[in-house]
Amino acid sequence: MALNQRFVPSSEGQVRAVLADWGASVVPELHVRNLLAGVQLQNLAPDRTLPVELFWHCWNLDSMLLNDLTRALATTASQVLAS
Repeated sequence: MALNQRFVPSSEGQVRAVLADWGASVVPELHVRNLLAGVQLQNLAPDRTLPVELFWHCWNLDSMLLNDLTRALATTASQVLAS
């Protein structure tokens, strides 16, 4: 039996493909929170997660604007991703 698979180049596209009944997929939970809260999608493995490290790359400049942006990004990301 051969595996029937399709290539979808983005997580947003994967969500659309699952909603179109192409099959199941692994996508970032943040992208589908509202769909999981409704009835559009079902988490097939609610006790399983895949940790993904996130990195913020920026120039090492003495820039108050860049420092503020980095701080704001890290603070907001930790709040959004922790909820």
